[in-house]
Amino acid sequence: MIFPAGVYRQDRDGNDITYEELRWSRLKNADPQRIFLLVSEFVFPFLREMAEEGTAHSEHMKGARFTIPTPGLTEKGVMDPSLLYESPFIDVAPEGPQQVFAMEKARRLVEVIEGLNESAVG
Repeated sequence: MIFPAGVYRQDRDGNDITYEELRWSRLKNADPQRIFLLVSEFVFPFLREMAEEGTAHSEHMKGARFTIPTPGLTEKGVMDPSLLYESPFIDVAPEGPQQVFAMEKARRLVEVIEGLNESAVG
């Protein structure tokens, strides 16, 4: 079990955030704004903190950032690949992912997103 019982931390308003609230079984039913808040401010930091020094986990998490740019992308755990051609993505790469990656890698990115979408809803 990754998350123990009890309170993990308090949010900015001083409300207790329990480990139970960080479990996927609870998160998946929350609204996108709540999912975004809990994952960005609590789940992701928790995963970084649990990495033991010198382990593969700590090496992979070193410098890791939570980069889902908007709460809407957390809804139901899926993302329409066409969103790669809308803000906030085009704010960085106006022509889409092919401006950042080689065309084959951009295609692969879309394939990976589609595969993740299938596993999230299927």
